[in-house]
Amino acid sequence: MEHCIIRYDSLEDPLGIPSAKPFKLANRLGSLHGKTLLLLDNGKLTLGKTAIFNDMLHQRLQEEGVERILNERLAPSPEEYSDLSLLVSKTIEQVRNGPRFDAAILALGDSGSFSVRIVMLALELERFGFPTASIYTEPLVPTAAMIAVASCPDLPLVTVMHPTWSASETEVRETSAKAIPDIIRALTESSESVDVLLAAKRFVAGREAPTSLPERTVEATSDGAGRVILEVEPAQEIYEIYERFCENHLCDGFPIIPPTARRVQAMLQYTDRDAEEVLVEAVVPGMAPVTVRKLAVNAVMAGCKPEYFPIVVTAFEAMAEPRYNLGQGNTTFAMVGPAVIVSGPIAEEIGMNAGKGLLSPGCRANSTIGRAIFLALNNICGSIPGHTDNSGIGSQAKYSYCFAEQREKNPWQPLNEEFFDVRTTSVTVLLMYSPHSVMDHASETAQDLMTTFADVAKAIDRPVNQPIASYPTSRVVIFSPDHVRILIRDGWTKDDIRNYLFEHARIKLRKDKHPSIWAKSGLPRGWPKWMYHTCDDRVPTIRSPEDILILVAGELGPHSAVCFPWGPSRPVTKAVTLKDGSPADSVRQFLET
Repeated sequence: MEHCIIRYDSLEDPLGIPSAKPFKLANRLGSLHGKTLLLLDNGKLTLGKTAIFNDMLHQRLQEEGVERILNERLAPSPEEYSDLSLLVSKTIEQVRNGPRFDAAILALGDSGSFSVRIVMLALELERFGFPTASIYTEPLVPTAAMIAVASCPDLPLVTVMHPTWSASETEVRETSAKAIPDIIRALTESSESVDVLLAAKRFVAGREAPTSLPERTVEATSDGAGRVILEVEPAQEIYEIYERFCENHLCDGFPIIPPTARRVQAMLQYTDRDAEEVLVEAVVPGMAPVTVRKLAVNAVMAGCKPEYFPIVVTAFEAMAEPRYNLGQGNTTFAMVGPAVIVSGPIAEEIGMNAGKGLLSPGCRANSTIGRAIFLALNNICGSIPGHTDNSGIGSQAKYSYCFAEQREKNPWQPLNEEFFDVRTTSVTVLLMYSPHSVMDHASETAQDLMTTFADVAKAIDRPVNQPIASYPTSRVVIFSPDHVRILIRDGWTKDDIRNYLFEHARIKLRKDKHPSIWAKSGLPRGWPKWMYHTCDDRVPTIRSPEDILILVAGELGPHSAVCFPWGPSRPVTKAVTLKDGSPADSVRQFLET
């Protein structure tokens, strides 16, 4: 009996590498006596029972001898909401050009978006020499910690209970009494005493991808004809790799394809970009840039064929646009996923499904391209469900939300022709909730049919304190071929559909329906002023008809869909191009470069 040694290919690391330059905390104050403090508040400290914490904090600061408290409101406009770097730079400029202060308290990181803003502002203030204490509700600490670890692991983060609105006054007072001393220590001593913070930092530091497997020794026998036979358990190594990736939160729970160097190199053959080219600059919460190579590693893991890779690359180029709002989308509470809509000849060339069951399992291209997007967000960008991805319920759309647009049964211009031309393939990205079904097998006219669509479109909006129209976002309407027939027969164009939905998919201002969100002024909190001046007190759910994307997909049957975007995310459409910017007619062109 002989023995053979099996050696395995090395595995490429799918994790992003933070690019932020480390720095040290600002010197602490030692004492607050006679100091001026900046209190940068997103407006939530004075709402509801959180005001109890705010009152207790101000009282304690007075007891500590604070001479002056400068109250500044952190209230970005909807347009600024999507550009985190712009928001941070403008806010820092504003406070540095204002009255002098010695230290800053920043609050309240009680959502995925606000926790990101608060920690980024705290880091910038520390860089400029101002000690800070930034305040987060407990579930948001992992998100803030991952951002902080990349450049300043000692940044003091203070935790308060979550949520306060459903807690009793006694609970709020008790937890506030515990948190306020931590704020004082953060400004004077830089003391860390919060177990959840330490646990979050250990989690971030402990994520590690296996890059190799140990050699295996197996018994070898002969079949009598001079041939050596090795008896090896099928897929044992793949299972071991899968186990290790799951343990380190490096996959979506499904089995992965091991990202060996050879497989990654095969993937890279389908791009003419340099492997180290940065597609997306460092993004929260992982603070690592998305490079072509790292994207290829995750595409291999997802099961993509190499010829799918141009779509994955283009999708991330589109997601890099500020209006997509990638960073805050990575950390939001919202139940959304990164939708990828492909239109044009390459979609057909690589076998994407635009017809029956296009969002169902079964089509390798749709499933694995969408999955590659998620794995890259998880591994490179640090958006980890249950940890730094703060979606409380989550969404199946996070697994894979990728499909193609019908061309054969589309009587209108498909998206690629609307934005470019017939030979160009387009990729549209948008953070969206799962599709909402529009079932109508009774309507015989376009007018009746569109009434059904308008009813669905307005029913799924948020007629509360933050309607979708308060953000410059969009609607996506997916028409099935059966519904398209009715519209075409009655002569309706895309513009007719957009105008109808804009006028009829409206919600009423019902003061009696949600009384708690109405301010003393008689207007709902958080709504832009232009929304108060609509006729008949009906509020549009989008800002203009042009904000509606219309496409044809699916197969025969009376089911279409209206897709509701995450408010602060706007659709971005990019062409699949070669490095020189010329449109790619075929994926084969990437092999020829």
